[in-house]
Amino acid sequence: MRICLPLIALSSMLVPLSAADLKVSDLRIGVGSVPLPKKVDETYSAGGGSSRTSGGYSYDTNGSQALAFSLGYTGAKLQPHGLVYGIALQFAGGQYSPRSKSSGAPNQRALNYTQYLPVVRVGYGYAVSTTFHFEITPYFGYGLARTQWSDNGTKDASYGSMLIAGLSVTGMAKLGRGWSVGGELGGQVMKGSVSITNPATGGGSDLDLKGGGLLAQVLLGYQF
Repeated sequence: MRICLPLIALSSMLVPLSAADLKVSDLRIGVGSVPLPKKVDETYSAGGGSSRTSGGYSYDTNGSQALAFSLGYTGAKLQPHGLVYGIALQFAGGQYSPRSKSSGAPNQRALNYTQYLPVVRVGYGYAVSTTFHFEITPYFGYGLARTQWSDNGTKDASYGSMLIAGLSVTGMAKLGRGWSVGGELGGQVMKGSVSITNPATGGGSDLDLKGGGLLAQVLLGYQF
């Protein structure tokens, strides 16, 4: 009897964990970081005030991270596992400094970069209990990218397109009264293009932006 009582108590604790039903219908705000471009390939067309010739130039960057903010919705019905889906608007911005790998092209320093894009995710969720669950979701986003670029010491900026894709793991815990808190960690790749014409030199730069790295953010959610 002394052995049975602890086993009964233990089993009563484990049953909810193995058969938890959980509805997720959250508005979420996220703050964290995403990768900036790590490689830039430039196709340059010289203008009347250019100090370098037309041609192709390559650059590596310092691998910095951008500060990122997101606002979106996530939904799921976990019994105890099931499909998780979501959409969010992401804004990210920071500075990067491409270093030239080609002769005749100077290093770029402290360039401002921003991106604005919707991000869609669909994946798998598992409810550990009625108050905590995991999400494993592939995601992708497509939107606008804006970067500065320097020509003969004069910076200018323009908009282009950016595609991102990745895989992340999210954990969310309910706090009560509809609120929840959690975190997201994953890996992300990016590929985009921006064309810039510098008015001071008349030179034009077609930029291919590539990169990848860590996605990390803290999440605050409210269920409705």
